[in-house]
Amino acid sequence: MSAPSAVERALDLARSGTVRTVDDIRRTLKRERCDGVDSHLQSETFKKQLRALIAERIGGGTL
Repeated sequence: MSAPSAVERALDLARSGTVRTVDDIRRTLKRERCDGVDSHLQSETFKKQLRALIAERIGGGTL
């Protein structure tokens, strides 16, 4: 089985409750040597989606 894409992994991290910010996701993905991290995380729409998932996991509602 192949490794998840940077987008899939970012969504997994946001849902996991182990990260608190998009920057946490960026650092984790870079540490894991995922390809295209910065280009994927440039999208404001995608960052908003990640923030909403993080907020759901930490019980803070939406951002």
